[in-house]
Amino acid sequence: MKIIPLGIAGFIPTESRETSSILLIVDKIAILFDCGTGLKRLMLKKIQDELSSVDSVYVFLSHFHMDHLAGLPWLLKLVDKPLHFYVPSNPLIESDGIENLNIITNNPFFGLEIPKWPNFGSINSFNSDVVYIENKAIKINKQYHSGGSVGFRIDDFSFITDVEPQEKDIKFIEGSSLLLLDTMYDKLNYDDLISKSTTILDHGYSIGNAIIAKKSNVKQFGLIHLNPLYDSRRIAQLLGESKSVFKNSLIPEETNIYTL
Repeated sequence: MKIIPLGIAGFIPTESRETSSILLIVDKIAILFDCGTGLKRLMLKKIQDELSSVDSVYVFLSHFHMDHLAGLPWLLKLVDKPLHFYVPSNPLIESDGIENLNIITNNPFFGLEIPKWPNFGSINSFNSDVVYIENKAIKINKQYHSGGSVGFRIDDFSFITDVEPQEKDIKFIEGSSLLLLDTMYDKLNYDDLISKSTTILDHGYSIGNAIIAKKSNVKQFGLIHLNPLYDSRRIAQLLGESKSVFKNSLIPEETNIYTL
C-alpha cells in the first residue's frame, strides 16, 4: 500500500500546504480520503504516474465541511478512471450524504451533476461500521464533530480527521503502522480553548494525540489538519510537544510516498 498525503492543512490552504486529501494506491485501485484543495496535487506528474496503474478511483468523504470537499468538482478534469463516490449518512453524520453531494455538484455551485461526468462510476452512501470495495474492508469510526464526521481504517493505516480523539477511539486505531490524526492545536492553544468550552473540541492537540497514539501502540503518528495560522516555529513546537510523549511523531510531507 502506498499512502500519499496531498493536503494536510486545516481549514485554509497556505503557501506550503493544501487542505485535507489523502491518496492511497492499493493494488489496482486508488482511494481518496477527502477532497480538499490537496486534489490540485493530482496534476503533478509523479501523482499521475501512480494513478496510471490503477483501474478505478474510490472517493470517501469524512464529512461535508468545505475544507474537505472544495476540490471535489475538480475530479471531473483531473481523473480519467471510473470514479466511485462513498459518502456518510445518518446516523454517522447529521444529514443525508447523497443529498449533500447532489447540492454541491449541481447549479448554482457547479454546472454538471456527477452522474453526467464521463468518468462517473457510482454514488454510494454508507451508515455502517465497514464498507467493502473489491474485497477490501474500509472500517468506519463515528466521531464527535459539528455536523458529524467519520474516521477510516484500511488494513494497518488509519486516517482520523476533525475530531478530538478519546479513549473509546483507541480500539479502532490500535496497532496501526501509520496513523494520520487531526492535530490542530498546540498545548497553549488547546488549554485556552478547552477552558472556555463545555464539551470536547472538534479537533485534537499535540500532547493529547500523542498519548492516544502511545496507548494505541501505533508505529508512527502523523500530525495532520495543521493549524494554518501557525508559523513554522509554532508548527515545529507542535511537533516537539508530540515527540515529547511519542517519539515516532512526524509531520507528513505533501506528495511524499509512504509505503506500508
